Amino acid sequence: MNITPLSPDQLREAADLQEQIQGLREQLNQLLGGELPAAPVTVEVPEPAAEPTKGRKKFTAQTRAKMAAAQKARWAAKTVKVARPIEVKERSEKPKKKASPALLQALAMARKARWAKVRAAG
Repeated sequence: MNITPLSPDQLREAADLQEQIQGLREQLNQLLGGELPAAPVTVEVPEPAAEPTKGRKKFTAQTRAKMAAAQKARWAAKTVKVARPIEVKERSEKPKKKASPALLQALAMARKARWAKVRAAG
């Protein structure tokens, strides 16, 4: 029997009960005229109620098993999904169009004209 979680009051009460048992055993021996063998005395002390703890909520083993099974099922559903085949379109090998130098010069002049207009307005 582990007496470490018992309070001093509980230990005193247990000692008093032990003395009463010893006294009653002596009275019984006197009445019967003989000595009875001393039976081992076991005292059942209820465990103190668990104090509420801060932090995570405690789950029963059954609940934890259910939660684990549900999580495994969710992960299994994610990995079982069949991927759709991706259609790859082949690119035609057309040569890239190149701008002529005359076109590039016309674009540059148009750009300069637009910026000149913006600067003048603002």
